[in-house]
Amino acid sequence: MLANRSDAAGRTAEGCFVNQESSVPPRGRETILFVEDDATVRNSVRRILETAGYRVIPAATPMEAIELAGSHRSPIHVLLTDVGLLGVTGPHLARLLLADRPGLRVLYISGQTEADSMPSGRVGAGTAFLQKPFSMEALLEQLHELLTQERGPRGAVVR
Repeated sequence: MLANRSDAAGRTAEGCFVNQESSVPPRGRETILFVEDDATVRNSVRRILETAGYRVIPAATPMEAIELAGSHRSPIHVLLTDVGLLGVTGPHLARLLLADRPGLRVLYISGQTEADSMPSGRVGAGTAFLQKPFSMEALLEQLHELLTQERGPRGAVVR
């Protein structure tokens, strides 16, 4: 489960996994662009995703994510983004990245409910929402569901 802030002494951080160890087998080999402004959360989730077999491109800001996506020549399968980012929100970032990568799937995460954090709704098909705190298993299952959705014309995800 996710908990409160963590530091080198092992104290926990808001939005950070408490249990870093897992018996969950690797589920994927896809590439995930992960955008989270909290370094503790970003590093914890990155380690969990990599342990599960995913390639992770971590970004601390939306602008860094845009730059990394622009320079990444291989496919990026999922944008995993916090909804409440400074400057550019997660949904706005998704719109920007989807313009160049129409088959990109998006998993939004937030400490608020979906209705509170995304009042105008999700951007496009192939999106999902996961509320913090969440378990590692819930995160991996949601990613698996997104990645196994059918693709329509031009690579767009069909719900």
